[in-house]
Amino acid sequence: MRIEGATAENGKKTGFVEHRGAYRAPHPVDSIHVAQPARLSDLRDMLSAIASGFGLIESSANEAKRGAILDSMRRTTACAQDLAARLLVEQRARAKTRIDVGEILSRLAGKLRPHLPEDILLSVRVWQGLPFIVADPDEFEAAIKSLIRNAEEAIHRGGVITVDARPSRGQVLVAVADTGTGMEPQVLERAATSFFTTKPGKDVGLGLMQVKRFAAQLGGHLSIRSTPEKGSLFVLHLPGAQTAGTASASYA
Repeated sequence: MRIEGATAENGKKTGFVEHRGAYRAPHPVDSIHVAQPARLSDLRDMLSAIASGFGLIESSANEAKRGAILDSMRRTTACAQDLAARLLVEQRARAKTRIDVGEILSRLAGKLRPHLPEDILLSVRVWQGLPFIVADPDEFEAAIKSLIRNAEEAIHRGGVITVDARPSRGQVLVAVADTGTGMEPQVLERAATSFFTTKPGKDVGLGLMQVKRFAAQLGGHLSIRSTPEKGSLFVLHLPGAQTAGTASASYA
């Protein structure tokens, strides 16, 4: 038995597909080639698939099938969220400017500290002679916030989050370290992949994947090291601009 949703204007079938009792979303995010610009039509098709899922749920009396459809709808929603983020990145691509990493980190620390648990210390250190980077300031701040949020969630009974920015051979290295629970090797391998999360009931694992993509778009990369029961270290390796930034002090 095969059930399909509506047909999009471009002739593509949308909606959830029932085939031999299995349901799947027709637009997994990994099927969108990273080299192709994100398209509004893809986002529209995903939303159409989600809408058709509601109709299938209403027409099905089988609880197992309803649950499978809901699961597919959740995954398609996550795909749509990721694609929307890509579209936002493309929209902001022309807004990239030379930014002072130290200034943004110090300001961000001041904003985040009041919202952290009292038993978590956030320390920021910015080395002197740090180059500027060319990026969207909002995206850079969002990437650092995502790394700090991950660090906070890894600390269960008090600890320290350290943000360290330093120059290295023309690059800017922004490291976020925590004294949390760390990750086992099998978890570490999947930490920055789509939809992977170790926190049931929370958002699907898109945060680290988006941080990784942000670094790649600037010509850099994200590296991760972790030791179980000792903590994790996330490092953004970003290309520096030619002009050196203002020397910054250490922030406790």
